Amino acid sequence: KSRMWEVSSERSSALYGLSYKARCIEAQRGEHQYNRFLVGTLNLLEQNQIHQIEVSPDVKNVTRVAVYEHPNEIWNLSSSPYNKNHIITSYNTVPDHKASLWNMNENTHELEELAQFGYHDGIIKQVLWNPIDQSNVATIDTHNIRLWDIGGQAVSCINVGELNQLTTACWNNNPYLKDQILVASGDSLSGHDIRQKEITFTIKRAHEQFVRDIDININNPYYLVSCGDDCKIKFWDQRNPETPLKVFTGHSHWVWQVKYNNYHRRDALLISSSTDGTVNLWNVSSLSYKNPKLSLDTYNTCSTILIYYLFYIAGHPIN
Repeated sequence: KSRMWEVSSERSSALYGLSYKARCIEAQRGEHQYNRFLVGTLNLLEQNQIHQIEVSPDVKNVTRVAVYEHPNEIWNLSSSPYNKNHIITSYNTVPDHKASLWNMNENTHELEELAQFGYHDGIIKQVLWNPIDQSNVATIDTHNIRLWDIGGQAVSCINVGELNQLTTACWNNNPYLKDQILVASGDSLSGHDIRQKEITFTIKRAHEQFVRDIDININNPYYLVSCGDDCKIKFWDQRNPETPLKVFTGHSHWVWQVKYNNYHRRDALLISSSTDGTVNLWNVSSLSYKNPKLSLDTYNTCSTILIYYLFYIAGHPIN
């Protein structure tokens, strides 16, 4: 049974305004000195922008570092964990969706296109950096997992079938399963060996409705977590996928994202965000390799905890 911690509504929050709508925000993962994030705008008729912002250590101020002009509306943004100035965006050129690798020039505040990642089938749902090898990336479109080298050359493609429409994906970050990419299709989950082009596991009806996100436990590569439109967060062991290890129901509406904490490999901590307007910080000590002092499975909820979510994704500790 989960126990909820109450959070004071008086906690201050920091705001940053944009001129256009936006659908993606990403920690600048290669930046280890400052708490910086990237926000991509979504405007069909105007020139779009990537805002580089910095959050103060006390979480009271958000300041603009730079604005980079981007030629098309940005649907997805993924920052390199290896080079702080390298990012990949997927964007809509109408009618095609494309993806490009960019260098953010810190002196001129301009984007320099380094590579473009070829043809895709429909919308590019996600771009994944290889967590073990910086020489390749993967893109996820409607029906395919596509592997590329960092220069934009196609390496391989796995088609999941016309009846399966992919919604999200995650690259296993453990060296023993470094060739495995997990994907969600509708209400189901599956693992794919991109080298052997084999399905490693399947979970049918993992959620009662659409699966929105999945993530791998950094300390146990067989443990994963998923969330979906059924308002639930579920934990799985891919070696025994018939039944979830645990189910959490702390949200009252669709759960769109869930992530393990990679800071000091403390896998007992997770964070989830939902269209109910809350972000929940979870302690799941019963399924963790490195347990915090708390012994019960708990979660901490607050409608103004978004900045803490950003810090979490950046890999910084949450105080």
